[in-house]
Formats: sequence, C-alpha cells, structure tokens
Amino acid sequence: MNEEKRGRGRPKMVNGEARDCIFSIRLSVVELAVIKDAAEKSGVDSASDWARDALLAASAIPCNPRRPA
Repeated sequence: MNEEKRGRGRPKMVNGEARDCIFSIRLSVVELAVIKDAAEKSGVDSASDWARDALLAASAIPCNPRRPA
C-alpha cells in the first residue's frame, strides 16, 4: 500500500491542451436532444466536442488538429 495518494478533483492537463474560454448557449430540451443524437451518430466522444467542431467548421476555421474530425 505504498501507492501515492492523488489529490482531489480532475488531474491538470498538459500545457496547450486545456481550453481557456467558455462559450455557453441556452438550448431547449429538444435542441439538446438533437445535438446529443447527432454527436452520438457521428462517433464523437461528447456533444461538446461535436458542437465545437460544428461551430468551427461553420466559421471556416480548421478543427482541432490533435483530434481527428
């Protein structure tokens, strides 16, 4: 039992990996369900990742190069 005890909370991310800004929008229950369904069908890890990719694609900025689209 000489395992090192981890601190509370989520481990820190490597520099350059963490997102600095938060962009939030309000959705209806139906809108959120549609977005979650689209994310699931596309095979993306989360609805947030799917929404980020969709917003960046709509703005003509390339998606995150560290994660395949």
